[in-house]
Amino acid sequence: MDLAGIKPSTVDVEIIHPGTGDPTGLVITVKSSEDEAVKRAQRKVYNQRLKTREKKLSVEKLEEDGIAILTAAVSGWKWNGDAKWNGAKPEFTPDNLADVLAVEWIRKQVKAVVDEEADFFSN
Repeated sequence: MDLAGIKPSTVDVEIIHPGTGDPTGLVITVKSSEDEAVKRAQRKVYNQRLKTREKKLSVEKLEEDGIAILTAAVSGWKWNGDAKWNGAKPEFTPDNLADVLAVEWIRKQVKAVVDEEADFFSN
């Protein structure tokens, strides 16, 4: 087995309604936390914190930083069936993605998959 050839793939996260457990129709494609784009986003956030030497971090700032890092892990989405955001099927843009990931129950589902390294290495 050539270990150099073992690389993570992407994973589709089927977003589930938090109350019913039913699929919502939104599917978000994510990259591994080992992906270089994700690592760059982490470094940017951490370097900014070190540069400003923030003595008091707010919960809001931590959430904002988490969304920035998670945004780097998302490579696309599909709005299947009647799934909509504010009445429309939004284009995949950084701003639209940040709006969707600002919803905690969606963000938690995406983050849980990104944090599960083994899922990105299945055959």
